[in-house]
Amino acid sequence: MKKLVIGVLCIVVGSVSAQDVFEKQLFSTDLILKYQEDIGLAEDRVTQIKKIYNDHITTFNIVRWDLDAHMSKMNKLLAADQIDEKESNALMDLILEKEEQLKKMRFKMMVSLKNLLNSEQQDQLHKLKAAHGDPSSVFITQLNENPRVSLKVQGEDGSIKPLVIIKDKKGRQVEGDLESLKPNKIESITVLKGESAKAIYGPKAENGVVTIVLK
Repeated sequence: MKKLVIGVLCIVVGSVSAQDVFEKQLFSTDLILKYQEDIGLAEDRVTQIKKIYNDHITTFNIVRWDLDAHMSKMNKLLAADQIDEKESNALMDLILEKEEQLKKMRFKMMVSLKNLLNSEQQDQLHKLKAAHGDPSSVFITQLNENPRVSLKVQGEDGSIKPLVIIKDKKGRQVEGDLESLKPNKIESITVLKGESAKAIYGPKAENGVVTIVLK
């Protein structure tokens, strides 16, 4: 059986077709620098990649901090019995603006990174990403009215899936599936792989176990 590498559980929202394209075709700084020796990346290219990253990261973090602050404020507004429509709508515009900035900045950076790699290096990175995953695989979390939970796995055979167990806060196993699971109902997520998973759950855990505890 081909090896399966369990990725991360993340909140995926709305249409993910564009995000899937970014993740499939582009490479993160983390991925490139992690495998710089494997792909034969020249020292001058490493320096250029680090410079591109440094040129973006300060502005990126400033925008991200602003977005976090806006989201915290929005949470307080929406928790009220009566929501201030004018203030919440204005804040929503700011949130969408910041998210758009983040997406554009990261997209621009990742395009510049890819252009520093030759076709052979890109092919090698695609293979490494398929085998081991990307340390920074999520392109950007968007905001949408219909969020769901998605289990991302990496591996050669898409039919191989881990065992998913959903429990209530008392540890009792409950019925449910990822498609119907709401992110705000999740208390914690743990991932077990290899022998430790099989020792607890037996042969059915051969491809790993994802345990989701609800609030």
